Amino acid sequence: MKTALRAKDIETALGYIDTERREAHRAKFEALKDTMPSILDTFVEFNFVEFYEYTIEYEIVANENGVLYSYPITFIKGEDGIWRFKKF
Repeated sequence: MKTALRAKDIETALGYIDTERREAHRAKFEALKDTMPSILDTFVEFNFVEFYEYTIEYEIVANENGVLYSYPITFIKGEDGIWRFKKF
């Protein structure tokens, strides 16, 4: 997904998101596509938090102007067995 967002390939990036939430993220990705590489460059860690039967929680740690922030990420297992972003 990071590679697609860096390349401003919104359609490919949306493929990594749960089907029920794709359209909600389309406008966000379009609005941020020119600044997305600099946003992605702030990510310094991707840490596992917790596993449930159909969801997994991670956190992304971002270094924003020398201050570390933690952002929650939730993945959901689709009916096709593939894990995709649910919330971030």
